[in-house]
Amino acid sequence: MSTVIAPARRRLGIALALAALFATLAPFPRGADAANCGNTSVDTTPINDLGTGTYKGRQGGLYPGGSNQRPTSHTATGSSLVKERVLPRKASGTPDTTNGKLVFLSLGMSNAEAEFKQFVSSGFGQTEEQACDPRERRGRRTRSG
Repeated sequence: MSTVIAPARRRLGIALALAALFATLAPFPRGADAANCGNTSVDTTPINDLGTGTYKGRQGGLYPGGSNQRPTSHTATGSSLVKERVLPRKASGTPDTTNGKLVFLSLGMSNAEAEFKQFVSSGFGQTEEQACDPRERRGRRTRSG
């Protein structure tokens, strides 16, 4: 039995050694093919620095009027939508404030997972008093995917 396995292992070892050799012999970019990291700017102003200026016919800023400050109406609308729509739910999707669950799911690679864990450990951006209130935490689940 060992005489059958040994040649197969030997061939695998040779194949891996050849693959490693060819990988190290691959040509590296030189001259015009090499990346020029000194030319990283495209001479455009970031959208949040444009203010009331325009780019391709669109006004800068993160919010209307070239502003980077979120309007209070945006905050009020977002808060009312959360109160109306983000509810603990049954598996069927129907609201159930007694036994339902809220799931806050993070998807991403290791850096996203690290940020998510920090966010969760900080109490979801709540005040310490809110984070410690059992009524605030009931039915809430977190998952990092």
